[in-house]
Amino acid sequence: MRKIGFFVISVVAIFSFVYSVFALAPVIPSPKTVGAPLALSIEENGDTVVEGARITQVTGTTIFASQYWGALPVRWIIRTNEKTSFKHRFGNPLVFSQLSMGDFISVEGTFNGSSDSLGIDAKSIKDWSVSTEGSSFAGTVASAPDNSGAFILQIGDGSTVFVKPKATSTVVRGVVLIASSAIALGDRVLETTGVYNHLDRSLSADSVKIFQDKQKFTARNFEGKLTRLDGVTLPTVAAVVVGSKEYTVYLQEKMLVLRKNKNKTTLQRFVVGDTVRFYGAIREAEWSVVDAEVLRTLEF
Repeated sequence: MRKIGFFVISVVAIFSFVYSVFALAPVIPSPKTVGAPLALSIEENGDTVVEGARITQVTGTTIFASQYWGALPVRWIIRTNEKTSFKHRFGNPLVFSQLSMGDFISVEGTFNGSSDSLGIDAKSIKDWSVSTEGSSFAGTVASAPDNSGAFILQIGDGSTVFVKPKATSTVVRGVVLIASSAIALGDRVLETTGVYNHLDRSLSADSVKIFQDKQKFTARNFEGKLTRLDGVTLPTVAAVVVGSKEYTVYLQEKMLVLRKNKNKTTLQRFVVGDTVRFYGAIREAEWSVVDAEVLRTLEF
């Protein structure tokens, strides 16, 4: 009875140990999570294709990776050199430094094994875990920005990119720095650059350049009420309300100051509240500032 009892106890202990080992074993990620296949082929001439291997270590120019068939690992030593090409899952180029532990890769090359390891001299490596790259786009704003400043950009082929400016992003309209919330539906984006994610077609934007029509800054006539005149000799500064907008008007030293009949006069005769007309160009960097070449009163 003692022997039988010992045997039963031993069997229970063994099963408990085996169960605890498998229960505590880490869950091995599947290459399918990133769309990668799991396959292995070695031709008679040494041509080798390893797909769905997971990087476990990167040392110098050598990659250590494992394929898992169930819980069974097949370990690889992958040697790279200056001729090895790298690309991400959508085919665009990568550099070696973009490969990381845990990434799933496919490797094509020449078998180079030994008695204690499987090796491959890599001709090309595809990293299935990398779906982002630096990129730039141009197009038309197809949706007004949301609360975070993100908007939909329609690009030349008719497809769309979800542009997400960051808090540190530079957004300019012409030469004027603006908030991303000031981007408007229909604006033409000359260029937006950042990190593009192929999976959700989004761009984490570092910069956005919005087209500004230069006609806005062509010299023209303005008419309004004089609300401020800082001096009666040139050069000086005035303020004029045109419609509902107040402009700061820089009166240059050699500008013309005219009466209603276009004869010359002086600033001494101008009074706050007068209706005036001035000719000049809005500054690109300051849309409420005009550099005037002519100031004319319509009062006398």
